[in-house]
Amino acid sequence: MVLSIKIAEKKLNLRDGLFNLDNIYKSLRGKLLSMGYIMVEKEQEYKTTQYGEGVNFKFLYFKAFDDFAKVDSEVLFKFENLKKIKGLHKGDLALTIKPALTLDYKHRWGNNAFNKFFFNLYRKVFQDDLKKRYFGNVVRDTAEVYDYIKDLLDEYKH
Repeated sequence: MVLSIKIAEKKLNLRDGLFNLDNIYKSLRGKLLSMGYIMVEKEQEYKTTQYGEGVNFKFLYFKAFDDFAKVDSEVLFKFENLKKIKGLHKGDLALTIKPALTLDYKHRWGNNAFNKFFFNLYRKVFQDDLKKRYFGNVVRDTAEVYDYIKDLLDEYKH
């Protein structure tokens, strides 16, 4: 019985910031790989408006804690009103990180009513253990990725 639990999103909005898009992409990819995550680029979109360029890119990253739980997260960068200045981009950014914890992702506990009963019983009885073992790691890793992105963005402030 697969159960996906959404965890609080992290958001960041910047106006008129300076960005090095290539560095953000490559650095974030390296950071996630060093944390043991598998990262997939889900979509990338470029558009031109009267106010400048727009770039959206979305990453999915995931990691299995064990045979019972894994984290699936999504990072969405929305750059708008971009203008090229000295090899950098100046514009607006809306960043969203959406983490989710998936329990029983291998679907071992949903085969019949008896297993579903024990799955729900386990979740209720060992709720504190689940929070310590899984939720804490997801929240900590999400905060680490968020702080890392903020540090990347702070490199170009004047």
